[in-house]
Amino acid sequence: MEAQVFDFGAFFCSDPLDMEKAKLIWIWGANPAWNAAHQMPIIFRAMDQGAKVICLDTHFSATAARVHQFVRVNPGTDGLLALGLAKIIVDHQLTDPELPDYSLGYNEFIDYLKAEIDLQKCSAVTGVSLETMKELALEYGAVKPACIWAGFGLQRYTNGGQNLRAIDALGALTGNIGRPGGGVQYGHFETWRFAGPLAHSQCGHAQDRELDINQFPQLALAADPPVKMLWIASRNPFQQDGNHAGWQKLSEALELIVVSDLFHTRSSAAADLFLPVTTHYEHWDLHASYWHYYIGINEPAVESVGEARSDLQIAWDLSKRLNQSSPGSSAFPTEGSEKEWVLGAIGPEMLAILGIDSAEELLKGPRRVNYPGTAWQGRQFQTPSGKYEFYAEKAQEWGLPPLPVYRPPRQAPPETPLRLLTPHHLSGLNSQVYLYSEESDSLLKARLHPKTAEGYGLNRGDKAILWNRGGSFPVIIEPDLGIGEGVIVIYQENRPNLKSPHLNLLNLGELTDMGKYATGAYGLALNETFVGIRKTTS
Repeated sequence: MEAQVFDFGAFFCSDPLDMEKAKLIWIWGANPAWNAAHQMPIIFRAMDQGAKVICLDTHFSATAARVHQFVRVNPGTDGLLALGLAKIIVDHQLTDPELPDYSLGYNEFIDYLKAEIDLQKCSAVTGVSLETMKELALEYGAVKPACIWAGFGLQRYTNGGQNLRAIDALGALTGNIGRPGGGVQYGHFETWRFAGPLAHSQCGHAQDRELDINQFPQLALAADPPVKMLWIASRNPFQQDGNHAGWQKLSEALELIVVSDLFHTRSSAAADLFLPVTTHYEHWDLHASYWHYYIGINEPAVESVGEARSDLQIAWDLSKRLNQSSPGSSAFPTEGSEKEWVLGAIGPEMLAILGIDSAEELLKGPRRVNYPGTAWQGRQFQTPSGKYEFYAEKAQEWGLPPLPVYRPPRQAPPETPLRLLTPHHLSGLNSQVYLYSEESDSLLKARLHPKTAEGYGLNRGDKAILWNRGGSFPVIIEPDLGIGEGVIVIYQENRPNLKSPHLNLLNLGELTDMGKYATGAYGLALNETFVGIRKTTS
């Protein structure tokens, strides 16, 4: 996200339907066939109209099986591949002739490519042959419009921000930014312009402390005055966060842990109190997206069941009791109407971009905001210069390279030499699970290249243990030619047994290179997890 803030001035992408206009689509580090199925019909329509679709990823995915070409990229080297492709585009004079009109620092970026990017080294590091690199670059430089869909997996490295800045630069160099059907699509927050009491700016208190969400255990343990109580809502950190040992230490130090959630999770298992919350069938809510352009109102269909209450009702009741105990201790309101609060979040700015006079009009059905379908159409950017910034002084102010440059990913420690990737599975998203198979209580499959398995004396169906200093995790071996050597892929398939080992025991909490400026916190470098492996009979 922060990479695109440096490049474009804001985190913004085109309407999903815009992709149908593309003549060339690169799906880079995303697996929409499993994780964004709603986009696949749009991609298929583009293919029916003659578009070529290429999947670039660390492993052969369900999406790769459905497109024209698959290019396997070594993990964490996507930025170097993008820079190598950019160098070929520059060498073959395929840059947009209008580039000087709408960009800043393009000469410095081109000089960097010529001086620092060696194509032979790029091929060796990324695992992409020089022939394939040239084919990709020349096609991308010539075909218009060309769209890149950059997946969230690209950011989950210690060089993740630089990876995305380099990919953004490809779109800018070739004139695809701001072109219908083109661009670099990643996500957006431009329809999240909420107002009223639910706006983040309205919920603060003078004594509030903000702790980095991705370094929470260590910061909470070191806080002065100490943190004594933790309330967890809409999160499952004991399963989904890194640094599990830190979370365990924090849970032992806290006097009280409260979890409010729809289901029992590993976090609720660690809690002193569990509060059941209502589903979307039972409460008022407001829906926006970081992909599509629609805003909708969620109306309750049934009365709340049992003791379940909405998160908002719980917050009102808690604030009331806090202020009764210690007047003025909570700035959050103590009562209200859910419907009025939800409608009140549609303030003047949201009404304007929705093109309506009253929030009540949303009760008739979802509305699309009146943005153009193509992000940055007209090439008016929100950067300090008003241009696309290859050279971003704001990045330099935050201690980052002003240009998109290659920074290598973290190298594996000798004792744990295998990189572990944990992409989302078809059956769930993080700690949400949509289906359980007959094998839902069995061990997860560790997919690895047959040569990697052979090097450890492992065969299909063998039981093994993955380990690092965070813990150990039992698996079943599944050799897979679609995965590169030295890499293990385990899809996030959650199990009903909350006491069984879980994948994030192995995640030691490495952080990404960007995030602090745009969101206040560095991201988790989930793909910088390294493990050892050994065969077991138990």
